[in-house]
Amino acid sequence: MQDTLHLIDMINCTILYKLSSQIWYHFVFLSVSFLSIHALDGSVIFYFHTEIHPQWLRRRRKPKSRTVALFVSTVKSKESIYPSA
Repeated sequence: MQDTLHLIDMINCTILYKLSSQIWYHFVFLSVSFLSIHALDGSVIFYFHTEIHPQWLRRRRKPKSRTVALFVSTVKSKESIYPSA
């Protein structure tokens, strides 16, 4: 996801800004592209990396319940594994 955002930024900065030769267009287009791509990149990081979430968001999220299956088997043998004294 992050690589896609930066690929879009590279395409904007190398190809699309050449649609007009006006210097103000270059400035506005590249500035908006730079700011929006990095803002979206930050939101992607914020969404997928839960360890950086603020406390108010951690309290609102319900903890995921995890069910663990534990299998126990017993084996009876004629001889003990511990030597008798």
